[in-house]
Amino acid sequence: MSEAAQDILNIEAWGSYKVDASALLEEDTVGVPVDSIKVSLADALLPNAASGTPPSHLTQPKKLHAVFKGWREALDNGNLEVPHLLINLLDEEYDTSDVDVLTASSLRGGDRFLLSCIAPMAKAHAFNLHLGEVRYTEVGCPKIVPRDKAEKRELKDNEMDVDLDSEKSFIELEEMDYNYDLEDQRFEIDNITEMDGIPKVIVSPGLESRSYIARDKRQQLIEVPALIQTWSRKCLLISPVNTTRIEFRLSEDGIDYACKILSSPTSDTPIPKESSFAKAALEWLSKNPPSSRSYRRLSQWKHLIISLCTAAIQWKDRKLFVDVLQLCGSKRVVTTIGVEPLVAAYKALPWNEIKDWYDQAATSDSSNALRVEFVKKILDNAAQANDNVVTEWCHSKIESFVENLDSVGVEDVNGIVSWLETRDTPLDSLRDLLVILFSPLVVGKLNQIAFRLIPRLSALQLGDMKVWTALFGALYDGTRVCWDKDALFLVIQSAIQHMADTLEPTATQQVPSFAGLCTRYDSLDALDAFFRRMWDGESQDPEKYAPAYSLNVLVAELDRLAKVDCRVETHLKTTFFGHALERLLSTYSSNNKYGIKRAAKYFDDPTDLLVKHVTPEWLKKLRESDLEDLVDLIRGFLDQAKASDTESVAKLQRLTHLCVDERLANMDYSTLNNPNYNHGAPGRQICSVISLLDFCLKNGCSGEVSRVLEKCLEVPESESRSYGKFGLWIVLLQLPKFLEGHAISISSAEPSLSPYVRFADETVKRLLRAGFLDHFCDGKPTLARFCSEATRNPLVSRTVVLEVVKEIIGSTVSGVSLTDLKNVGCGCSDCNQLLVPIFTQKRDVKVGIPLKDRDAVRKHFEERLERKRAWGVTWQARKGKLQITKPESLIALLKQTPNVKQLMKVIDVLGLQQELGAEYAWITPSTDTGPQKRVLDSDGDDDTANKKARLS
Repeated sequence: MSEAAQDILNIEAWGSYKVDASALLEEDTVGVPVDSIKVSLADALLPNAASGTPPSHLTQPKKLHAVFKGWREALDNGNLEVPHLLINLLDEEYDTSDVDVLTASSLRGGDRFLLSCIAPMAKAHAFNLHLGEVRYTEVGCPKIVPRDKAEKRELKDNEMDVDLDSEKSFIELEEMDYNYDLEDQRFEIDNITEMDGIPKVIVSPGLESRSYIARDKRQQLIEVPALIQTWSRKCLLISPVNTTRIEFRLSEDGIDYACKILSSPTSDTPIPKESSFAKAALEWLSKNPPSSRSYRRLSQWKHLIISLCTAAIQWKDRKLFVDVLQLCGSKRVVTTIGVEPLVAAYKALPWNEIKDWYDQAATSDSSNALRVEFVKKILDNAAQANDNVVTEWCHSKIESFVENLDSVGVEDVNGIVSWLETRDTPLDSLRDLLVILFSPLVVGKLNQIAFRLIPRLSALQLGDMKVWTALFGALYDGTRVCWDKDALFLVIQSAIQHMADTLEPTATQQVPSFAGLCTRYDSLDALDAFFRRMWDGESQDPEKYAPAYSLNVLVAELDRLAKVDCRVETHLKTTFFGHALERLLSTYSSNNKYGIKRAAKYFDDPTDLLVKHVTPEWLKKLRESDLEDLVDLIRGFLDQAKASDTESVAKLQRLTHLCVDERLANMDYSTLNNPNYNHGAPGRQICSVISLLDFCLKNGCSGEVSRVLEKCLEVPESESRSYGKFGLWIVLLQLPKFLEGHAISISSAEPSLSPYVRFADETVKRLLRAGFLDHFCDGKPTLARFCSEATRNPLVSRTVVLEVVKEIIGSTVSGVSLTDLKNVGCGCSDCNQLLVPIFTQKRDVKVGIPLKDRDAVRKHFEERLERKRAWGVTWQARKGKLQITKPESLIALLKQTPNVKQLMKVIDVLGLQQELGAEYAWITPSTDTGPQKRVLDSDGDDDTANKKARLS
């Protein structure tokens, strides 16, 4: 192998690459200034591009020395302008088909010579070298107007072919020029590797902020074909060691590759590439702690840890192994690495060098089960190897296992069982564990070790029923430990009894599980003792010991338990359900209804308990919904009551009436005046009165119906208008369907005795009398709808409607109808234009009609007026005018015209013409075609009058 090839191989192992700095560097060399580092470095490498000058050329090493010395001095002095990354473009083309991963050995020609020149100086001055690929992309649109000279672009060849003798062959990160008039620019560095090919990624805030220039929003609106220009080149990256502005880390592919290499070392001695991967992996692990938020990161981290551990064991590298353990932390050594690799490390490495870390793993690891398995495996291997020192260590860790428990979860139960398996007398150890936990008074009877161990569990695990259920089940039902079952059963019962005496009564969520333990291990007396403690505390502080919401859940859970075991039912009936029923009644709400039902079924007759709590004063505190639910509850008890127990039935009925009375007393009838209260949806949204009537009938209080309906009609006069429209009207429409739902037939009883018929009659009267015709004609429901509904409603009596119509007619002017007023004229144009409007529109007592030189018209009007003299109408011809005087009665009739018109419509829709008879024929719609038009006549010799008469 040639010397040059050996140099490249040495450079490829960059981590172990060494140079003789004293022989290479000259003390009298002056470093270049900061602002000329890039220019000077390009100049120092000039012979490479010019003529292939051999590496022994003395001028260039001196220049390189000056460049790197000046660069290092600037960095050490904290100069802010100093570059932290220079990118040198390589000359050769490297196709991925030829070179899968770029390494120092894969460089060719001038690029290899370039590396051999730079590497020694970079290493001597504490700089790092990496290989990579730069990619530059421009995206833009063609311009119509040429750019000016300052912006003019060079030709593509001049831009792409960058010579090594040019300053442009070095790109400084901080000095990249992005001031182009483009839509998008992107500069990226990809496919970075170390000299030996280990994949890396570059992390640089400066590069991330400058690698992408946002598009100009104005140019986004230009719809022209985009021009894309891009170039890429392999490059050499030069950066100082330990810089904070540039960092190279393992890439995602690099992590996977490192795991593959390190998990299968080639020999017992690491090769340079394996050493590089191990170093890179340790660096990545130290800077990327595991994150529970990222499953991939956590998986990568654990896989890399195990791979490093495997490599350290095969290489018998104690330092690497300890570094891995430090990364895991004392509480996650066994959890992360696993038991088998740690056992293999025990076999491969000196015990005294790993003992301290194994101490921490055996006492502090977060997984109690893995801790026990870890110590047991070490003990087995130590016994086989006759290693008394490690065997003694294992026994000491087993003795102190419980002492080092911070807390126990269900997943740790197997670990405790495994620990008991190692004991010579497992039942005694269990008894020590549990009795000390529950009975500090017997400490003197037990060994001092157990006294130290158990109180830690006592404070942390007493109320965790899942742990105790799993532990007792694993001990009693398992086969791993040989027990005296009867003795074990007594130990468990003793533990449960202590739980009953010490378990916090406020922890009601644990009670069902505790009750399950008591049932499983025949300790129902302990359950009784616990409930006595709970109810004693409840009497002092009810809200603390038994909140209603948790008590409901507790009743449901224990009810299910009682259904399974009749022994539980007997115990809970006296010690739990009775107290729970009283507690739920005293804090009654709709949420308690089902809890009360479940608790009450354990009593033959809960009536007396209900009577005790359900009082008028207590009912006033309930909401409307709670009150209705309570009545449903009482009615359910009433259905279950025995017919022979008349006393209980009577008591429950009295309670029902109490609730109904309270519900009626709370009804706010004024809400009927609000259209939003009933949502303005007659026949669809059940109004509050109908709901109240339904409540009364369902609860056997039909006698209260009259009271409710009468209350509806008691409305202040000031509110009668809207109350009738939005309240009484809605109730009247919904009553027939309501009665049908309750199978109540109006015709089956005397209508006059029905409160519903009386309400309907009174409602119709009020609606008509209160000006229904006035305010319903322009709103909803319309007059036609009211009449239609009234005729179809079985509750509305036609006699009452006729009575009200006659009453309204009587308030008008008898004998004169609106048709009579129109029939004052004969139908001719003079009558229609001059005479009829005086009676149908003018409300003045005296009205004059100008009739100068119109004697024929005046005579005709006087003839028409003569026929109406009986109304009290008078007239007088004077000074060319016909002066007409109307009586006050006609003026009053004219003012009532709107009401009379509406009344005529009502009569027509309801078909009341015949029932009203001839007495009211004047107001009923008439089929009379009106009077005959007058025959034209003349005024003798008056030609003008004759002409006007003909024209009329």
